Amino acid sequence: PGKTWEGLLGAVVFAAVLGAAGAVLLRWAGVAEAPDWVWGAGLGALFACIGQAGDLVASVLKRDAGVKDAGGTVPGFGGVLDVIDSLLLAPPVAYWLLPLAAALPAS
Repeated sequence: PGKTWEGLLGAVVFAAVLGAAGAVLLRWAGVAEAPDWVWGAGLGALFACIGQAGDLVASVLKRDAGVKDAGGTVPGFGGVLDVIDSLLLAPPVAYWLLPLAAALPAS
């Protein structure tokens, strides 16, 4: 149980740093719609949490189905779903969130 919380904290910090760096690089490259570094860090942290939620959703579905691994396609990883489960919720949230972020006033 402790490893999950440590992993989540590490993922949030790492994603926030990458999000901030990405926003700074986009601004430096002259992309007018690029968020400032605070928004980049916030979005990175948010999507790290969403990735954890996707992993938990997949785990609940597998537990309800009585399956330990979602296939054996990828040796050592348990299956394709086990590799991409963190990405399950990110596209719908991005689809909903990005138009809202674009509507915010420019900083």
